[in-house]
Parts: sequence; C-alpha cells; structure tokens
Amino acid sequence: MAKHRPSLEAFAQSAAPIPATAAPPADTVATNVVELVSSAAATTRKDRPHTTLYLGKKVQRVIKEIALQYDRKPHDLYLEGINLMLTQYGRPSIKDISKD
Repeated sequence: MAKHRPSLEAFAQSAAPIPATAAPPADTVATNVVELVSSAAATTRKDRPHTTLYLGKKVQRVIKEIALQYDRKPHDLYLEGINLMLTQYGRPSIKDISKD
C-alpha cells in the first residue's frame, strides 16, 4: 500500500516559525541578485533549432580539457569545428550563412 504523503500545508504548519528578533550579523550585507536575459538573446535562441551531438565520454572529456586550456567553452570549439568543416567543403562560414 502506498505511503500517505503529507500536504504542503501540513508541513508549513509544523515548521518552527523564525523568531522576529533574528537578524543577520551587522557586517553582512544582504543583496538580492536578479539575472535577466536580454530579449534580443532570448529571441535569437528561439530562432535557432536545437541540434544534438552524440559523443563518447572520453571525447567529451578531451574537448572540455581543450576548452579549459584555452579559456573557452566546449560550444565554441564545436562551432569552430563546424566552420572548419564548412571551409573544407567550400561553403561559407556560420557567420556568413547566418547573415541572411
């Protein structure tokens, strides 16, 4: 038989209230940080279809090591590789294709 799960309301009622006198130490500054994504970046990503690349764990590890060594992201290396492939086959770069 399934175990009865308590409701969120029951959990909230059983939780001990935080005393009103509790305050952060004087030397601590509380800061709320909100990270916003610009609307231009959000729409650009929506315009690009998702592509999946299947790689073995050892290959992924080596790519991550190279990215770390050159202070880059693995995604940047994937794009660099695609640009090299496009050049090899006589096609324009990702940047040139994306201008349209």
